[in-house]
Amino acid sequence: MYRLFPIQQLLSYPFDSLTKVKTLQVPALYVHGDQDFDVPTEFSRQLYAATPGSKQIWIAPGADHNSVVTLQGEAYAAAVAAFYSEKKLLQSV
Repeated sequence: MYRLFPIQQLLSYPFDSLTKVKTLQVPALYVHGDQDFDVPTEFSRQLYAATPGSKQIWIAPGADHNSVVTLQGEAYAAAVAAFYSEKKLLQSV
């Protein structure tokens, strides 16, 4: 699966998300599958903890790195809609 992506280059590039999220000035929604073995759920929890201001986290039960929408589509859509609604990010049409 990963042969199509330049994984070696990505892994050698320092991607310090933990430092970067500390400067966020927009609301943040973290979505993570609780069965993700590519990126541990704890990483999202750390990002959430380090994010200042308005934030939410939703851990998708039974989902791995690529199956949040497939396995939890309705719950995912509800979590995103609730986030946008609460933050007043959606405008009435």
